[in-house]
Amino acid sequence: YQRRVRGSHKMPSTTTVPTAVVLIIALAYVLAIDGIGSFPVIIDTDYGDFMDDVFALALAIQRPEFDIKLILTATQNAERRAQVLAQFLIGSGRSDIPIGVGVVQNTGVIGPLNNWRGAASYDLDTYPGGVYRDGIARVIEIIESSPNPTTIIELSPLTNIREFLVRRPDLASKVNFYAFLGSFGYCYGGVPIACNETNVIRDLQGAKQFFRTFWNYALVTPVDSSYATIIDGPDWVPVRNSNNRVILTLFESYFYWRTQALAIGYIYDVEFDPNNSSTPLFDGLTVYAAWSTALLEITTLFVEVLDNGLTVVAADGPPVDVALDFVPGGLQLWKKEIVDTLLGKALRGRDCKRKLKLQH
Repeated sequence: YQRRVRGSHKMPSTTTVPTAVVLIIALAYVLAIDGIGSFPVIIDTDYGDFMDDVFALALAIQRPEFDIKLILTATQNAERRAQVLAQFLIGSGRSDIPIGVGVVQNTGVIGPLNNWRGAASYDLDTYPGGVYRDGIARVIEIIESSPNPTTIIELSPLTNIREFLVRRPDLASKVNFYAFLGSFGYCYGGVPIACNETNVIRDLQGAKQFFRTFWNYALVTPVDSSYATIIDGPDWVPVRNSNNRVILTLFESYFYWRTQALAIGYIYDVEFDPNNSSTPLFDGLTVYAAWSTALLEITTLFVEVLDNGLTVVAADGPPVDVALDFVPGGLQLWKKEIVDTLLGKALRGRDCKRKLKLQH
């Protein structure tokens, strides 16, 4: 599959636009910048295994567009993930955000962050923002009560989404969905071959169902566009030297994660040193896409998941936008925007492509 796929572009119309219309558009833009353009967001994360979830949440909780209604924990011991997530939100000063416990598959140890800040003994009932033990039920309530589509940012295997679709498949039409999912022509590390992406292979049926569902809008950021999303060199210096509360909490967890990952024999991402760089920000690119696609090359595809876990272009089905690459020069510009967001300097209103209304 070609590395870079460009969409078709129509020439702009030369029709004269009435002054009143121009003023209305300008007012709408100002209102968006002033904060009225925030939209409801639910984040689904397998927090605790890899650092890209931590980076993704550090971005999300500092974006002024995001009105985060719930962060849902996914896969395996979802309750332990909620305990670890609570430590990050408390440390970052965002313990106002509610947590939902997703489908609990076991009660075992999760990834390297399993007991960060003593999370294993943390009483979730004391969490200030509130904890919903049936996180799927809370997702349904949020979507049902919103007059506009709810954005779901998917950073994990789709175990919770599979359960959501069992309970209320009718609500998919009220969801704008952004997911890190799939591999079409490039694998981890930039190897030029499609491969089994982790979120797909860890819940194959969930991934299959995602691509068979007609959402209000759906976009995926596959491995193809995200394998090179590492912040390092001069871009990393202001992040490493920041006293931003979110960043300080992020680094505390990053150093802890790497120590524990090396101790338990992790083979992924342990080569990255917190003093020098981030890990690949697979989930961070998905969060970015939920606030802007300006730096991404998007093509609309029909996609299916094969039984071996590969994502391939299909002949028909629900359409999904796929960010296969950055626009020329876009990766470096993206890194700057990510650094600005991490440092708490995010600007609102960068992308007018908001799908705020239901599509019919």
